[in-house]
Amino acid sequence: MRILITGSSSPLAQALIAALMNQPGRAVRVLGPAEAPVERLAGDLREPEVAREAVDQVDAIVHLQPWSLSLLPEDDTGERLDTVMRGTRSLMLAAAQATTRRIVLGSTLAFFDRHPAHWHVDELWRPRPAPTLTQLLPWVGELAVRELVRRSSMEAICLRFGEVVDDATVASQPFDPRWVHVRDAVHGLERALAFDHEGMLDAGKPDWSVFHIMGAGPHSKIRHGDETGVEERATSASAPFLYKPQVDLGANTPDTPAPSPDLRPWQQVLSPPEPVVSCPIRKVVLFGAGGPMGASAMQDLHESYTLRLADIRPMADIVADLKARESYARIIPPLLDAPHENRIVDVRDPDQVMAACEGMDAIINCSVLRMDPVDAFRVSAVGAYNMARAAVHHGIRRFVQTGPLLQLVHGHGSHLWDYQVPVEAPSRPYESLYFLSKYLGQEILRVFAEYHDLEVAVMLFWELVNPAHPDHKPPFFVSWPDSGRALRRALEVPALPTPFEEFNVSVDLPHGKFDHSKIRRVLGWQPLDNRDHFWQDPA
Repeated sequence: MRILITGSSSPLAQALIAALMNQPGRAVRVLGPAEAPVERLAGDLREPEVAREAVDQVDAIVHLQPWSLSLLPEDDTGERLDTVMRGTRSLMLAAAQATTRRIVLGSTLAFFDRHPAHWHVDELWRPRPAPTLTQLLPWVGELAVRELVRRSSMEAICLRFGEVVDDATVASQPFDPRWVHVRDAVHGLERALAFDHEGMLDAGKPDWSVFHIMGAGPHSKIRHGDETGVEERATSASAPFLYKPQVDLGANTPDTPAPSPDLRPWQQVLSPPEPVVSCPIRKVVLFGAGGPMGASAMQDLHESYTLRLADIRPMADIVADLKARESYARIIPPLLDAPHENRIVDVRDPDQVMAACEGMDAIINCSVLRMDPVDAFRVSAVGAYNMARAAVHHGIRRFVQTGPLLQLVHGHGSHLWDYQVPVEAPSRPYESLYFLSKYLGQEILRVFAEYHDLEVAVMLFWELVNPAHPDHKPPFFVSWPDSGRALRRALEVPALPTPFEEFNVSVDLPHGKFDHSKIRRVLGWQPLDNRDHFWQDPA
């Protein structure tokens, strides 16, 4: 078996390499540095040719890059987010075309840091990441691999590690119940490489599994199944995974009183730790103002709000270009004078985004770059991260995000042949560059929203049409002017039921494919351009 290891600079990767070299029939290829005499490759996984070379004739991948990058000092550039998201997609696409059949992904148990030690947290519990790169990097890695594996013949095993330590760390620092010894972490990786999915699933494609790799003994914050007395079919302790940690790092800890259980209702325990307070909305920054949806929103908002119009190009240049294109005649943005403001802002730049949000009360994000192989993630996902950071920094609670419907693509686990699909149905972006980049950007916003109690309204669209030109359209569309009205309702609704809410923005149609009722119920929005000639012959 030939095994590719990414993120090889971490002590865990080096320990795994050393262990695998002593096993007959195992060949190791490393992307990055390695102390051992193994096959080494250099390059950036984001480059498709690097990914193709890395996976050539590889049977399994141990993808530690998202986890190992999270161990580096915190920064605010978002470059590491792009490295993880774009690099993981590139790796998975190359692997799907090669002989690779298994990917083992490294992630973190830090997602459960807010959970009290007396809770029996296992693999079925929902992760609650904090909005730091330390946790966002492994989280977007999980989300990307889970979605990318759906339409491939590969299987993915995600291992969430405790804080991996070696003997030197143990000897020099006070005991931390989140620790797991590097030898046990390597044992977990070896179990993942040998793991047989056969018989674990009742039916269907065995594409995704999660296992927790924690320390041994009762002092571990997240305890092994043998310690809790709970045997769940999906846990790392149960068959056929059979992870059995050996190092009890708390065994020699001086006896101290156990922490008092947190007896508050779980909703209070997991409530937003650092909430942002609402304020009256008078000033709005609109990113992607020069696009057709931004123009529609601008036309609906400029008489009621002070707008800061942000785009990567000067608005005057955008308007001049649009006037030369007859098909865009109805959605040319107006050139607004004071008190409105026009700014050139690149959403990939965190400093420009931070400055654009200063003094604002709300954010509307219409920016998008659909199919650029380099900048799609930087605009749609890193851009959303930059805006979320700026929102928290400047105390902006209301955030209106735009994106595509992610439930109509055909593939394993899709909703293509379901009916009355609600907006809350799980997204299925699969490997699409556009869909995956927007999906990960939305999930980053969800993390910020739930941690800081923001009010994030995600407005989802499929097709946008010009009401003056009837044409056959799919069972999910809305006019450009109605899209602007929907963004206004998301801006003006007094409150959202939860910090992160998604809304299908569509004319109500007889197809019965999607449930559009939520946007009417929560936002009070109704389309004005509701024309029957889009779906039936004229009378």
